[in-house]
Amino acid sequence: MCGRAALTASPEDLREAFGLDETPEVAPHHNIPPSHPLSVVRVLRAQDTSSAKRKLESLRWGLVPSWAEDPKIGHKLALARVETVATTPAFRQAIRWRRCLVAVDGFYEWRRDGKASQPFFVRRGDGELFALAGLWERWVSRDGEVIESCAIITQPSRPPVDAIHDRMPLALEREAWDRWLDPALTDADAVTLLLVPRSPELVAYAVSPYVNDPRHDDASCRAQTMVRAPCVVPFFSSPSECARAAPLLRVRRGRPQKLEPRSTPPLLATHRPISAPTAERASSRPRERSKIWRARRSLT
Repeated sequence: MCGRAALTASPEDLREAFGLDETPEVAPHHNIPPSHPLSVVRVLRAQDTSSAKRKLESLRWGLVPSWAEDPKIGHKLALARVETVATTPAFRQAIRWRRCLVAVDGFYEWRRDGKASQPFFVRRGDGELFALAGLWERWVSRDGEVIESCAIITQPSRPPVDAIHDRMPLALEREAWDRWLDPALTDADAVTLLLVPRSPELVAYAVSPYVNDPRHDDASCRAQTMVRAPCVVPFFSSPSECARAAPLLRVRRGRPQKLEPRSTPPLLATHRPISAPTAERASSRPRERSKIWRARRSLT
């Protein structure tokens, strides 16, 4: 997916990286959520495409189709799947006529761990700017209100993001930027050739849940943090079994603890010991005896 984005590059770096004709006025943002402005590079269509200029502008994240009755639909259209973007009514015109580059120096993904989630920051290994494939639209209300908005195209995850989430943004190499922004490229089949999932060279690291609050927008959002993922290990009935599993740690209330021998048999991988009467009753059941056997077998 792509839950949040970050752009902290200087205006001069943006102008040089994207070949802009003018130095843009942008402020650094470490935590950009949907419905907030994204900095996008686009080329407006003109009869004489040779005179077209690249501009970096701020568009609201969450695409509002031109035919929409209510702009609130944009809350549901922040992302477009690469597999269906060419056929989805909200995106099929924009993919042909209104493509853009979303300028970022990183984005955030969340890994689900049961009911909890751990945020990760994803960026290039050298920390430089890169571009995500995007679409934009122009919506005009009956009262004349104009909203220009955009969406980010996503693809099935590639390493290292595939260990965090099953979706990630479609990052375009510099060599593909000109083709993606070309206003003369409107043929549906030709555009489809650009929608090839890519494997960009990115790095990902865990950050603090501080970034979960969209009101937080400072460097602390992307500061690297250590993660201790909860692990579940069996209890052991003898010192020898415990010794063989010495490299393992048991986590109780977020703190790693050394394993100690238990007087109860290793029925299941659990966080708490069970009483002797409970163990005796469980060991008399064939299904539970099988679980005990598998737990012991895994230690040999």
